[in-house]
Amino acid sequence: LITPRRAPSLRDVMRAASARRVAVQEPGESQDSGRLDMEEVFWTFSGGSAEMDGRQFAKFARDCNVVNGRCSERDVDLVFAKAKLPSQRRISYRQFAEAVALCAERRGEAPAQLEAKILQAEGPKF
Repeated sequence: LITPRRAPSLRDVMRAASARRVAVQEPGESQDSGRLDMEEVFWTFSGGSAEMDGRQFAKFARDCNVVNGRCSERDVDLVFAKAKLPSQRRISYRQFAEAVALCAERRGEAPAQLEAKILQAEGPKF
């Protein structure tokens, strides 16, 4: 019986990130409390890939409550199109960060405020 590989859950990503932090932690340095950063959110929603496509970005926006009354799903698609290069279909982490900042602008918030809301979300919802 062949079982399909599943995408890593947010909990799996948090454990791996925590293990990486502990492994590179200097003596006397306090351990981070398992807080996610935006790069880990990107990796979670991209399925562990170095790039994210429009469908994955739209799922990220829905699941992390980026979509609201001021930033619709259509706006998210337009932001994705603006963040990617014209000849590409996927975005890198750097472009993802730019797209999040554009979404924050559409919502009328500072990028740091939107990032805080994204980090409080529970990750992908299946």
